[in-house]
Amino acid sequence: MFINDWFIPSVRVAALSGSRAFAFGVTIALRRQVLASIGGFAAIANQLADDYRLGELTRARGLRTVLSAVVVETCVDEHSFGGLVRHELRWLRTIRAVRPLGYGLSIITFSVPMALLGCAISRAAWPTLVLLAVTALGRTALHVRVRGAAKGLARDFAVLPLREALSLLLWAWGFVTRRVQWRDDRLRVTRDGSVQPVVRITQ
Repeated sequence: MFINDWFIPSVRVAALSGSRAFAFGVTIALRRQVLASIGGFAAIANQLADDYRLGELTRARGLRTVLSAVVVETCVDEHSFGGLVRHELRWLRTIRAVRPLGYGLSIITFSVPMALLGCAISRAAWPTLVLLAVTALGRTALHVRVRGAAKGLARDFAVLPLREALSLLLWAWGFVTRRVQWRDDRLRVTRDGSVQPVVRITQ
């Protein structure tokens, strides 16, 4: 749900506003000569957000980033809740490292928690309750649109409020430190998005 329900819609919103400051992992396609012209993979070797930097380097050469109309669904298969949290924190801190202002402003994308906060501040005034209901319906519609008629949709509805709360909590936690875990390594993300090793975890 992190990628399909939050990250991809956020990218779509950014794209609609005219931004093309993105490039995403294995979905990137570029010509071999373009890669060679920016210094090859060595140019992004120590970058946590290596895909993002790849896009930056190509745009610096006057090339355009084009967002494909084809949506690539991503499934994250973590074996534990702790693994999921560490993985998502790494993604969030990566976004924070390369787009700090955008990361801070992305709080508005947590629509249901923000609507609940509005209700609390207004002491449940009826306009905020209406807004909460509309927001919750919109959030549900987004999930249905992403998932379609997939099996397990009813179960997802029960999990959705918990997922929203977890996403907001992890977003806030993303501000606490610049450290991330990548497989067996703990790394510190510098302000330019490069990484420095902190400690290797021994099994």
